[in-house]
Amino acid sequence: MAEVVGALPLGVLVAWAMKLPGVVHLLGVLYDFIAARRQRISVAMGKEACGIDDHRQSQEEPAPLPEETVAPPAARVARTLTGVSRDAIVAVMLVAAAAQTTAVNDLPWKVPQPKWLAGVAAWPRMLAHWDVLATPPVEDEVLVVDAQTRGGKSIDPLTGKEPVFDPGAMHGTGLGQLWNDYLYRIHERQWIDFQRAFREYIAKGGPNWAEPQGDDLITGCDVYWLKQPIPPPGQERVAALSGREKMFSQSRGGRFNAEKGLPLLRPDLLNKSKH
Repeated sequence: MAEVVGALPLGVLVAWAMKLPGVVHLLGVLYDFIAARRQRISVAMGKEACGIDDHRQSQEEPAPLPEETVAPPAARVARTLTGVSRDAIVAVMLVAAAAQTTAVNDLPWKVPQPKWLAGVAAWPRMLAHWDVLATPPVEDEVLVVDAQTRGGKSIDPLTGKEPVFDPGAMHGTGLGQLWNDYLYRIHERQWIDFQRAFREYIAKGGPNWAEPQGDDLITGCDVYWLKQPIPPPGQERVAALSGREKMFSQSRGGRFNAEKGLPLLRPDLLNKSKH
């Protein structure tokens, strides 16, 4: 059993203890106890009775055991390298998970997380945020594109419908989690430099107004980030916005700016332009 456990990933950390004096004898007694009652245990668990005959009751001579074969040196080296590599990979994953957990959560101690170790945790999406369900959001936040077509139609290229400036009535963009993460980050100040590519993409049609032609070509748009309080359970939603900011305008902009009382430009962009 110690050899079996030692063959598992990181099993060597436990297998050595199974060979200690006293422990090995205790495990032997446990094995004998179970072996003598294996048929009853099997039946009690709803399985078929163990089909191995008791050698003490068998009258036949047991078959001779095959001679032990020794693997060639190359095979032993390959087996050793494979086992070491496997255990090393598992150890790195465990350390990466521990470092990511302490980095993104409020814990009294931290595991150092260099950039390469953060990449190990990010690749399989081991993000380890403990506050996903513990701290529910108190505001709905959405990105709305007010685009105008050549034919005078107002369209939100993210939804393929007319822009809706009520986050509670939008029910999301329907684009999925990765799109939602992208839209949330693209509105933050530290990602402003990436908005140019987003502008060009939206001007060409976006995900739900793809390949427009003729009167459906987009001639300009305004992009807004809107916030609305989420009501407590059992209370009515308040239609008023708790926050609204204009991220940018493309070409001549949209058409709902004056009608909806939306801001002309977000303040942090105005401050950035002054510096």
